[in-house]
Amino acid sequence: MCDTKVDNNYIQKSEERVKYLEEVNRSTLDTLDMMVTLGGNLSRSQLDVDPIQIFRETEINLKRLYSFCSLTFLVVNEVDHDLGMAYCNPNADRPIIQKEIDININKGNLAWALRHNRAVLIPSDCYDGKKLIFHSLTTKSQVVGMFLGMLSENEFIVGDISSDLFSIILYNCAQALENSALYKKLKTSNKQLTCEINERMRGEEHRRKLEHQLMQQSRLSSIGLLTAGIAHNLRGPLTGLMGYIDLAQSGMRELKDLDKMMNMARNMEDIIQTMLIKSRRSQEKEKNSININDLLSTELSFLESDPFFKHKVEKEYHYQDDLPLIQGIYSDFSQGLMNIIHNGLHAMHQSKLRKLTVKTWSDQNSVNVSISDTGCGIAKENIPKLFTPFFSTKPRSGSGELREPTGTGLGLYSSYQLLQPYGVKFHIESELEKGTAFLTQIPFDEQECERATILNSKV
Repeated sequence: MCDTKVDNNYIQKSEERVKYLEEVNRSTLDTLDMMVTLGGNLSRSQLDVDPIQIFRETEINLKRLYSFCSLTFLVVNEVDHDLGMAYCNPNADRPIIQKEIDININKGNLAWALRHNRAVLIPSDCYDGKKLIFHSLTTKSQVVGMFLGMLSENEFIVGDISSDLFSIILYNCAQALENSALYKKLKTSNKQLTCEINERMRGEEHRRKLEHQLMQQSRLSSIGLLTAGIAHNLRGPLTGLMGYIDLAQSGMRELKDLDKMMNMARNMEDIIQTMLIKSRRSQEKEKNSININDLLSTELSFLESDPFFKHKVEKEYHYQDDLPLIQGIYSDFSQGLMNIIHNGLHAMHQSKLRKLTVKTWSDQNSVNVSISDTGCGIAKENIPKLFTPFFSTKPRSGSGELREPTGTGLGLYSSYQLLQPYGVKFHIESELEKGTAFLTQIPFDEQECERATILNSKV
């Protein structure tokens, strides 16, 4: 009889042991299967995911591991670093769950779980027989939040594998939350950066328009001075011619004065012809062959309309014969070079010695134009700034003394903008109170110049 009881107890314990081992084996197989599924899901995870979606997908994986009556995700607020409830299922359990959280905060259980980054299994304070499991949501760089789950009364928790997988699932949840937050910050930063870039581009476009308008105004101002000079140059011979004609009509002059009248008329014809050539070439929009000597001669002849240039500046020109032709738009080179010449004339406004020297020559690779003045010179620290927009040592328009040259700081800048696309290089040498020399090197293609020369000779 006694042996029968022993056998029955042995059989009962053996059955319980087998049941336990079967449960462990089933749990192990389920865990391994979940690890395979989880690995596949992680390989397809996306960054642009809403946190609620992350919580729901994590809930699905956790419920495959354990039977939860309810579960909650707490998230750290970036502003005050406090834990706030971000997700609770079922939602009706929020008050009870919050009560459990408050109790365990006071007991220090949440702090322990955060410090050790592992699961904490404790009895529920609100439900007899139920258990709570806490686990931090932590990445390698920060604490994202906390998980709290309420287990069913008969939940069977066994094995290190399921415990490790539980931690892995929550680690991946924390990593997904961190990635999502970083992705949103990145999107916001990119959006702000795009707005700033667009705003800057609009500002740059507005600046270019203003520069263009100022350059146009400068060009119109030059045209106004040119027109006044032409009128002045034409008025002299025209007045003389009309005077001789009046005297001839009144019989007070002999026919020998007709030679003087013819010379005056030819002088006027030369001025008008030069004006027509400049006007026609200045309207060209396509690249054509340009003889820099002819361009400088034409442009400098117009400067004779300026009394300061005509009567107070000594001129010295040295042009190389048979200078190679260059290819370009006439107005780009005429305005670009004349801006440099005007700058030199302005620099000599207060000088005792006023001498402008223009020289051209060619070498194997370039046509060179040297423009020298005996003006006030440029300080060494200002030379690198010369081609910067709005940089000028001259007073602004309307702020200088009467007849004193003024500037907007766009003359040399526009010269650079006009000539730089042709590969033109500038070299500047200057000494204060002695003057400045601008060397402009214009590259050219020798074969292209030969073809242009042959074509021009045929025309």
